[in-house]
Amino acid sequence: TNVPGVVLTTTHGDCVPIYAYDPVKKAVGLAHAGWRGTCLGVTDKMIAAMKNHFGCDAEDIKVVIGPAICADCFEVNTDVLDAFILNDSWSMDEFVETGLNGKYNIDLKGINARWAGLEGVKDIEISPLCTCCEKDMFWSYRRSKDSERMLAYISIKK
Repeated sequence: TNVPGVVLTTTHGDCVPIYAYDPVKKAVGLAHAGWRGTCLGVTDKMIAAMKNHFGCDAEDIKVVIGPAICADCFEVNTDVLDAFILNDSWSMDEFVETGLNGKYNIDLKGINARWAGLEGVKDIEISPLCTCCEKDMFWSYRRSKDSERMLAYISIKK
């Protein structure tokens, strides 16, 4: 949005909140990037939408990748690996085989940062905080297995 006072929100278990802000065009974007959204390029689609709808220049956009599950905690099966191979094989750099049969760890934050970079964003900040590791700071679906969620939000000041 580029409307001051409008608040964009997303809810997250351990998925990645992606915040985008263009201080020149006064536009913001917010994306929820789980593994499926990450695989399908939700971050580059958000940046492309900001460019198309508001005339943003990617070099003016600042992206912050918020706290989310880290690669050490996010273990997936080969079906997730296969989906990434089909959609964006370059992301294979962010997969690490765990040594367990058919299990991989994946860096969703790193892949989303790369998506933003591929869209031309230069100013990308990645939170080092993990929602699963940081038990005293964050709720985690992987850790708790319940239905609670965290909220991400962004707005342009009036």
